[in-house]
Amino acid sequence: MAFYKNLRPNCFATSHTRERCTKFASTFSTEIHKKTIMNKQFFIKQIKNNFPDLKFKKSDIVDHGWNKTVIVLDKTIVFTFPKNKEAQSKFRAELEILPKLSKTITLPIPDFQYIPADKSFAGYNFVPGEPLTFKDFKTLNSNQQNKIAKQVSDFLNELHNFSITRAKRAGVTVAWSEKDARSYYAGQAETVYKKLSSNDRKLLKNIFDTYCNGKIKKDFKKTVVHQDLTSDHILFAPKTKKVCGIIDFGDIQISDPAVDFSKLWEYSENFVDKVLSGYQSKDKNLKSRSYRWYIYQCIGNMYCGITMKRKDYWQKGYGLLKSTKK
Repeated sequence: MAFYKNLRPNCFATSHTRERCTKFASTFSTEIHKKTIMNKQFFIKQIKNNFPDLKFKKSDIVDHGWNKTVIVLDKTIVFTFPKNKEAQSKFRAELEILPKLSKTITLPIPDFQYIPADKSFAGYNFVPGEPLTFKDFKTLNSNQQNKIAKQVSDFLNELHNFSITRAKRAGVTVAWSEKDARSYYAGQAETVYKKLSSNDRKLLKNIFDTYCNGKIKKDFKKTVVHQDLTSDHILFAPKTKKVCGIIDFGDIQISDPAVDFSKLWEYSENFVDKVLSGYQSKDKNLKSRSYRWYIYQCIGNMYCGITMKRKDYWQKGYGLLKSTKK
């Protein structure tokens, strides 16, 4: 019997800290999406001013993320611009930690080579590959899926075994505790309940009580975590049918390693099991905690969907209600 019912492919949630969602809810129209300032022309000007010898013909902007605006030049160079002070602080840590991680992580990861003096933004050569969507994943045969699971396991083993001391020296911070997370998301759930039908409200309360309440155990070792290992950030090579890179380390912190397994429920419980089978840990509660973190993040998506008036965030979180055991 399955430990959990497989989740729908579209109900992943973007990882975010306690401070971020609150900050974004209150500054949505003033700090992040000020069209008069935060626009494509503004970012292109910054790139040209700092790297006048860099030539390009085409530029594209990606501005739907939590903490960064992305400019892609000729589909060969990716520039990232933090959206606020919190994101800027994490970005500086990302710039410091990635060169160190590249020496221990086998898969390709971003290598920032275009860094201005003030480190307010930076660019790296495009990491080839396509996001490993559920649609692509389910077309793979069992052997191909197993190989991908092994690659993800190897990546997590390498990342989670990175020295915490070295990470802290690079500016990587310790994430909030699960006690704080539970309290925070329980509060967000109260707001979400008001937007649900009576049946869905009952279902969400049952989900939270079943998987998120109970005694919080601290019998695990914190590690360096990616913290946003969604399908968008796992790159896939269609020809070789293999993972060819991991990107976006902007949320990297020191936390419960279960956080990095939570987004993998996007593919299926079976995939989570395969990744866990290759993961070097004796932590018996890793799987159940990963599911709990997944629920927290989906609640967070629905909450921010309400406060930020983003239907896409709401829909991602809402999918959980229709795919979890009742």
